[in-house]
Amino acid sequence: MTRRSTTAALVVALLVSACSGARNQVAPISIAPTVPSTTVSPAPSSSDAAPTAPAVSTTSSTVPTTEVPEGPTFSDDLGVKVDTAPGVTTKGDTRQLLPEGLYVHIAWESDPNDPAVVTVQPEDIPILEAFANAITVYYRAATTTLTLDDPDFQTYYADGGQLFNKTFTSKREAG
Repeated sequence: MTRRSTTAALVVALLVSACSGARNQVAPISIAPTVPSTTVSPAPSSSDAAPTAPAVSTTSSTVPTTEVPEGPTFSDDLGVKVDTAPGVTTKGDTRQLLPEGLYVHIAWESDPNDPAVVTVQPEDIPILEAFANAITVYYRAATTTLTLDDPDFQTYYADGGQLFNKTFTSKREAG
């Protein structure tokens, strides 16, 4: 699978997860996981002891890091840079898009336990940022005004968000 098709698959998976669930609820979406740290301790050495595997300890870290980026990063305009988010298990660039808990994460390493976690190329960043901004404007409207008044609908949706207008109108009328 090429990087472009992998990115397209990721975007489709995110759209499905963002749009799934009950029709009258906004599906929770977390595109950013917490960063675990792994510590490997060497096995004790003994000339007559049988070889043993090193002990591995995994812990979650919520301490802010000042590490130099190890991969692609989002622009400074996209959300608030955070060190951790629900579900994040890889190193990467994590942003909080809405205070209510909408996150986006670029993984710098794959996750052997989650095939949905893929690394991206720097040229993929504008596509992912546009998608993250589109999701943000939708969630902001769906959780507040239920209107298309936000000018970002015109920026990030080809139809200006008209696809959501019927649903927003019916939800406003239903209270």
